[in-house]
Amino acid sequence: MAALPDTAALEDSPLRLRARASDPDGDEVRFSLAHGPAWLSIDPSSGLISGVPDDPDVGVWEVTAEASDGRLTASRTFRVAVRNRPPSFEGVPRRRGRVGIGYQDTLRAHNLDGGSVRLTDGPPGLEMEGTLLRWRPSASGRWSVTVLAQDPHGGEATLSWEVEALPLPFVVVDEVLADPPRGAGGDANGDGRGDGGEDEFIELLNAGPDAAALGGLNLGPEGTSGARLFRFPEGTAVPPGGRFLVFGGGAPGDFPCPVFVAGGRIGRGLSADGGVVLLTDPAGPDTLLRAAFPGRGRGQSWVRRSGSLPSAQEDKKNGPVTQGQDAFVLHGDLPGRDRFSPGRPRLLLIGLSVAAETTMAVGRRRPFKVMGIFNDGVQEIVTERVTIITSDTSVLRTEGDDRLVGVGEGRSSVRARFEEIEGVAEVRVVSRRVIVTRGRPPSEGRQSDSLLSSVGASPVRDTATAGADYRLRTESLPGGQWEVVEGPAWLAVEPETGDLVGSPPGEGIFQVILSGEDSTGQAALVVVTLTARPEAERHERGPPEEGPPGDDGDELAKKIRQRKGEADSDEAAVPSARPSGADPPSQGRPAEGGEIALASNYPNPFNGTTVFRCRSPTPGRAEIYTLLGRCVRRWVEVGAAETSLVWDGRDASGKTLPSGVYFLVFEAEGVRAVRRMTLIR
Repeated sequence: MAALPDTAALEDSPLRLRARASDPDGDEVRFSLAHGPAWLSIDPSSGLISGVPDDPDVGVWEVTAEASDGRLTASRTFRVAVRNRPPSFEGVPRRRGRVGIGYQDTLRAHNLDGGSVRLTDGPPGLEMEGTLLRWRPSASGRWSVTVLAQDPHGGEATLSWEVEALPLPFVVVDEVLADPPRGAGGDANGDGRGDGGEDEFIELLNAGPDAAALGGLNLGPEGTSGARLFRFPEGTAVPPGGRFLVFGGGAPGDFPCPVFVAGGRIGRGLSADGGVVLLTDPAGPDTLLRAAFPGRGRGQSWVRRSGSLPSAQEDKKNGPVTQGQDAFVLHGDLPGRDRFSPGRPRLLLIGLSVAAETTMAVGRRRPFKVMGIFNDGVQEIVTERVTIITSDTSVLRTEGDDRLVGVGEGRSSVRARFEEIEGVAEVRVVSRRVIVTRGRPPSEGRQSDSLLSSVGASPVRDTATAGADYRLRTESLPGGQWEVVEGPAWLAVEPETGDLVGSPPGEGIFQVILSGEDSTGQAALVVVTLTARPEAERHERGPPEEGPPGDDGDELAKKIRQRKGEADSDEAAVPSARPSGADPPSQGRPAEGGEIALASNYPNPFNGTTVFRCRSPTPGRAEIYTLLGRCVRRWVEVGAAETSLVWDGRDASGKTLPSGVYFLVFEAEGVRAVRRMTLIR
């Protein structure tokens, strides 16, 4: 039998060597192992010694092989040294994560032999359990990561790589059309023909403060394989507030935002029964956006409900962005909307106002309107899905959606509500009775009028002469007394007669409210609009003109203009103090040359500040009045050349004024221009 040399083997690697022997008599020789480790074996016929040592087999083994012809035996002894195979890593770990989304990866480590893998370097918050890495990045950045693998025999391996945490794009689904109407009416992509697959679209909005990098991200319905998902081209980025569209296919027309086209459908197509839209990062894989939209849109798109941005994005640590079905409404459910509006601004309801008489009588039915205020400044009457209630049904109740009924004396609010948007009007209900007679002293050489005004009817309008005594005769209340609730300081109630008396120090428009109660508890109220003019002008102009709208609202002002043959407009019917024969100032744009004018304010309606532009050859005066004629703000020495006035919705003392209609009156060289505005809180 030939000698066998000492040899070496590597853990987990096969060992092969052959024993050789011969017999002089030509007898058959058989081989066997008389001594050796269990992992080694020998072929009896060929003498091939083979085996694969494992981790426990690391070390030096003595092996004895024998050869026999059945009668005699020969043997040889040799040593096998099994060396340790050190740990190793396979593959490349994840190199990218997203802020606010859990990062997770399992390292593929080999030959640990009961050893361990530990983290030696990495970003804050990165944890390791066995070979599993877990991390939720709280900030964007790039970090180095190093792990060390060690086995019980002293073998070790190191793996290092860089991991990057990218910002989580604050992207939401703003509109989705999954059920385009048939025919030309369903041509959402604007290519001139309707196609159920090509015209479906998803409109996304970057609602975050930073640009959203979308290159390489996938978009499509949940459950769609990666090959069918739409993938944004590399380098795609959307600025803050930007929108972008993904159509199913076709050749989209012009849109005011970036447009992308899928391959005929988005994924396998958006389901008309509703579904879930996912924006994913395949490098994670991470889900960045999950939006569930309802089904059966009846040919309309589903749009994001106003104010429904996910609150989880306020700190960007609780991603992904999630939108439930309750975050969407049908496109046509809000007033002023079409069936769909991809990439275009929509008319959004931003405010409500209730136009109602502030005073009405018990038993009277008076109309009211709920006006919707849209983000383009347009106001329209709205009724659908608007809830209307009164705060005290024993005082006031509604009849239908456009009429109020006075039930009993007192005060009640009328509140209109659409989702989170509200509008309120305060109404006072009083007893129904005649309360005032308008007349003039006989000394003026004019016979007294017998015009009567009832509670809830149009306000009494009268004129006075600046610097002269004025008297408004009233009916005294039996056992009661009139009181001036609001009015200029120079007016008072004469105790003996109950008449309203005083002497206006100068020209102007004054609103006066009188109230009283008789011995039986019957309440009475009257509103007087008083215009004080110079003596000469009073004789030149003749009968008094109507003043601005009072408590009876815009409808009364419109009737006054129609009765006088004036064109209906949004401007207040405020008397102009221009000299006889002078042309009225321009009301729509700044004046040119020596013309006096006041341009429309912008924005209107407004809830922060609004700006007016005025011009006149010489400085003038600008004042802001309430509907009741009370001056709340004044500017003097303005308007020489072109001047911009900014009003912040506060009075002269800095107090915030409530929502309502206000008037800006600009006067210079005896000419007056008026603009009307709506303040919304």
